[in-house]
Parts: sequence; structure tokens; C-alpha cells
Amino acid sequence: RIVLHLNQAFVATGKTPTQLQTEIFERYVSRLYPRMTVQVQAEDLFFYVQGRVEADGRYPYSSGMTVVKAVATAGGFDPFAKRTAVLVTRQNGKKYRVNCEKAKTDSRYDLQIFPGDEIAVPRRLY
Repeated sequence: RIVLHLNQAFVATGKTPTQLQTEIFERYVSRLYPRMTVQVQAEDLFFYVQGRVEADGRYPYSSGMTVVKAVATAGGFDPFAKRTAVLVTRQNGKKYRVNCEKAKTDSRYDLQIFPGDEIAVPRRLY
């Protein structure tokens, strides 16, 4: 829920940016500000990749992101990466281990990534 000028309250949860933009426009523009335009911008969302990838760091989240896509976004695995034990840590602390070798050929093993997730690629022993 957001509250804007003149104590106008809007429920944003479950609405697309376009739906929210339309609702704000209808309440303000037609009555109070006939020349105003409204643009709703989504919050910037990120996920993190660290460890044995070519370019670890923070990356912008987009819907449909998976572990394999996230590693590719970070430049792919470096030569010393242990591709069979990639660790995904959710914001709530829950951890998942992903075998990216299997995930490349079978999407059932390719875990979906959410904003705030951390992906850690360990070093292999040999």
C-alpha cells in the first residue's frame, strides 16, 4: 500500500505497473492536474553471483531467471569452478545445491532465481 499527495491511498500489491499507473492517473490527473502524466517505475531488483565465475557481482533481476542463466550473466564458470555443487541462498536463509551440469540438459534441475538470491560457485579440488 502506498499513500501519495492529498492522502490518496493505493494498493500496489498484485498490480502491474500499468494498472497502478492507470489508477493513479484516474484519481489525480482528471480532477486535480489535467496536464500531468504518471509513470510508475518498478523497484530495481538484483541477485548476486560470487565465487568461481568470470565476473562476480550484483546483477539486475529479470523474470524467468534461473541458476544457469545467472551464471551465464556473470560471464560463465571459470576453469576451476565446481559446476556440480552451486549453492543458492534465498533471502530467508534457505539453501539449495544445484548441479549445473544436469541443469543445462534438463530444466527440472535448473532452480529459479528470485530477487535477493545469492549464488555461490565453489572451487573444485582438482
